[in-house]
Order: sequence, then structure tokens, then C-alpha cells
Amino acid sequence: MREKWLHQVFDAADSDQKGMLDEWETIALMKKLNDKLCIRSLKQKIMEFEFGKDEEERGRISKKVFITLFTETATRPDIYFILVRYCGRDYMTVEDLQLFLEGEQGVCGLSIEECLDLITKYEPSEEARNNKQLLIDGFTQFLLSEECDIMSVHHKDICHDMSQPLSHYFISTSHNTYLLEDQLKGPSSAEGYARALLQDMRSYYERVFDAADSDQKGMLDEWETIALMKKLNDKLCIRSLKQKIMEFEFGKDEEERGRISKKVFITLFTETATRPDIYFILVRYCGRDYMTVEDLQLFLEGEQGVCGLSIEECLDLITKYEPSEEARTNKQLLIDGFTQFLLSEECDIMSVHHKDICHDMSQPLSHYFISTSHNTYLLEDQLKGPSSAEGYARALLQGCRCVKVDCYDGNDGPVVYHGNTLTSKVALEDVLETIHANAFVVS
Repeated sequence: MREKWLHQVFDAADSDQKGMLDEWETIALMKKLNDKLCIRSLKQKIMEFEFGKDEEERGRISKKVFITLFTETATRPDIYFILVRYCGRDYMTVEDLQLFLEGEQGVCGLSIEECLDLITKYEPSEEARNNKQLLIDGFTQFLLSEECDIMSVHHKDICHDMSQPLSHYFISTSHNTYLLEDQLKGPSSAEGYARALLQDMRSYYERVFDAADSDQKGMLDEWETIALMKKLNDKLCIRSLKQKIMEFEFGKDEEERGRISKKVFITLFTETATRPDIYFILVRYCGRDYMTVEDLQLFLEGEQGVCGLSIEECLDLITKYEPSEEARTNKQLLIDGFTQFLLSEECDIMSVHHKDICHDMSQPLSHYFISTSHNTYLLEDQLKGPSSAEGYARALLQGCRCVKVDCYDGNDGPVVYHGNTLTSKVALEDVLETIHANAFVVS
């Protein structure tokens, strides 16, 4: 259907009906069909197609070449892969789109009529619109639109009065942040920046350390330290913690080893438990090192696609995952609670419903129906027809889960063909590469 649409578009642009467009007409038409295309890239692509042509033939683009050019430049393989993987074909029905938005984009409660409006808005082919279908070009335009922007449109609204002088606003600041002690002759260190940025968490860690320091000597031994860190974050690996402590103790005198001070404990825990990628998300999203309950609600809706969650439900999540009592009281989620939440089953990339085994899997394998393919490599006749790796791609993209590979020794390595017949042979390497590329695209 896409090719038919491009035929129609070309014919409409071919004003003299000679079946040719010049270079700039071709570029203008492609830009009209997809304004995201780069003119420089289009010119480069046309030059590649015209390489080797006679001088008088250059600059004249036929319908066939136009369709090939547009298909190669406008089709993003990653988006085409999503389309085919999700639908098993090169277009989406309105029902497919509804399922995709709910299952992949997290947009819940969208009606068929609203999905149809999206197809009408983004699908350039009139025939596809009439058939209530979204082809690759419309699907690409939709995914690259503001409606699918990774940044929620709500975050583009300025919610404060930003017209006042900077001195009218309260900003939590730090003077000479790099200094750790004396202002005139004390040491400078990047640690000062971490200390200032993580000040709220530091006070929480200090209280946790003091509670674990039973003899109030300001020291914990190695195993007390590891046990406390595991209590704060059970995802931490004991071997990694021991390795980190060894690095900190390297160069110490023998009698000083195995005694961890409050300052070292906080540094150790911060370095091992704080994932930079998650901290970056937190700061990028909130502009500070904690989330309020309203921030969490917006994050879940805008980034995670969880719609309709109330403030009370978000507060329950903070209560469940935030380890700091003070932060829970202030209805805030610090980096440790946010990390635990993102790594929990509630944020698992795989829905917990998919972990349920809904069939009886205790029977022998022969008791189950499995979509299989016999002599998958044959395209036509069983006795003298051609063999091709294409047969595997075709079967797998139709949902087949069991394929047949008849392997024999060949002159240049293993080959696949219908043994003791006149069928042609295909290299086993080509077959395996095709299976690898297509095995899990559809199923």
C-alpha cells in the first residue's frame, strides 16, 4: 500500500507526465512527504544513485528510483522493527495502535475513536486513512511528534513567576564549596561538592551510623559496616563492599585497619549505593536531590506512563520505599528510596502478569501444539526447487517456532538442502544468520 501511495504522489508531482522529476523537484517532494529529512543527505543519496550514469541522464529521477530513494532515506530501521515486531506486518490497524499505546507507551484508556483521530492526523496516505491503517511513514511521524516526546508537555509550562530579578528568589547556595576546612590554608577537594549536594542524605546517614554505633566510639568494624550498608540497601553486593573497604584502608597502619569512621562510612555508602544514572534522572526531573509527592505523581505519569495515580497512592509509595523517617515525614523521596522504587517489581520492564504460567506445562512436549515448518529452506518444489535462507525469515515472521535445518557437508563448509534431491544448496552460515535476525521479531 505504501508503494501505491508513493506512485500516486509521484504522478501528482509529475506535471508534464513524462515519468521524470529533476533533482530539486525530487528533494522538494520528499521534504513535503517527510519534513524531518535532511536536504544534504537527500542530495548525497541522489548522487550515489546517479554515480556511473551518462551526463545527459543525470538529474532525471524516474518513479522507480524515487520510490527506492524515499524508502531508503525515510524508513528508520529501528521504527520499522518496532512496527513489524508488534504487528507482524508493515502497517497498524486502529486496534493495534490502541494496544501499542497501552502496552508500550503506557497511555491507558484511549478509545478507538481517539486512536482513529491519531491515524487521521499522522497518516499521509489517504487510502490507508480510509482503511483505518497506519503505515510506516505515519507511524514514524507519530513517534517523533510532541505527543510521544520523552519530556512531558507539562514540564514545558513555567509554573512560577520568573519575571523578577534573580535576587528576589531563594536559592540554596554554598560558598567556597571546594574547601573542606580552613578558608585560608585548608585542603580543597571535589568531595566538598558531593557533601553540599547530598546534605539532606548526609544527616540521615549520620543518624543511622549513630544508631548502629552501640559503644558510641564513633567507629564500626568491617562487618558492622557491611551489615549496616546491606540493611540500608539489600541490593548491594557483599564482595563489592569488602573490595571498596579494602581500597579505603590501603596504606593505613595495621592497628587502624578494620575501623570505619562516620565520615568514611558515609563516603563509602554514597559511592557504592548511589547509581549515577538514577541520580541524574532524579536531578534532571526535579532540579534537586529529592522528589516531593507531586513530583513523583508527575514522574509516574509523564515518564512511566502510569495514569490516574492519586496523591495518596504516591504517598503510599514514598512510605513503602523511602528508608529515611525524616524524608517520609516530609513526604519526600531521596535518592535511596527512588533507587529502591525503580529497581522494585512495580517498575519492572516485564509486567508481573507475564510471570504467571497460564497453561499446564507438566505434559510431554508432544502433547502441545507448536507452530512448525517442514523443509523450511525450500521456496518451491520439494525435489528440484531452490533453497534459500529467505524461507526461514518468511516462516519466523509468520510466527513459526520450530524450523527444519537439513545440514550436509559442502565444498566450502556446511550447506543446507533437501538431501538426495536436485534442490539447490544454501550455506549454513546464511541460514543461521537469518534465524538470528528474525527468530524473536514477531514472537
